[in-house]
Amino acid sequence: MSARWPADTVFTQQILTVEQQECSVCGHDLTICDHRYHHIFTLNGPLAISCTQ
Repeated sequence: MSARWPADTVFTQQILTVEQQECSVCGHDLTICDHRYHHIFTLNGPLAISCTQ
């Protein structure tokens, strides 16, 4: 079950970029899901992570 964050929580945005778009073994394209967002709590405070291609 995911955590419920208070409505007034301010998240720092961190955008991750894809470093490898194809499999290093077979050479086929990897499936990249760029629509996922994760909210985590770090020692520096709340962080929102998302992925881009």
